[in-house]
Amino acid sequence: MLDEGQFDEKCRVGSVSGCSMLVRAYTVREIGLMDESYFLYWEDTGWCARAQEKGYAVIFVPASHVWHKISASTVRRSFEQYYYFTRNGFAFLRRHDPLRIPVFAIYNLIFGLMSLFLRNPQPLRGFLRGFVDFTHGETGAMVPAARYNTSRKNTG
Repeated sequence: MLDEGQFDEKCRVGSVSGCSMLVRAYTVREIGLMDESYFLYWEDTGWCARAQEKGYAVIFVPASHVWHKISASTVRRSFEQYYYFTRNGFAFLRRHDPLRIPVFAIYNLIFGLMSLFLRNPQPLRGFLRGFVDFTHGETGAMVPAARYNTSRKNTG
């Protein structure tokens, strides 16, 4: 999003990055910690949604400055990055905004197909595996591919 001055004032937002949250201890005790079932990506968005459900406001403060190394947990534009973003995005939407699931699915599928056309199969592979794992209720760290194929065959 282009900065045209809209970030100059404090304002309510839907969520903020977990790397830049400042939250009182009693608020964390009331809401709970971030949901570990996400493992990676969307856990901070889920926490903000839970906070808002309890009546708290999530505020963007422009004077706050945080330096965060993006994609330090996964390689940028990797299968893993798309996998967790997709699987956990579906999980978040199922819990907090189920009407947006079709839009999320279509957007990610189109993005994956466009990337495939540009000779990068990672987004489409991550989307497909993330969607399959979401439908199977997988949470936490991704199961390695070898175990994934074996476990799927054994579950009939």
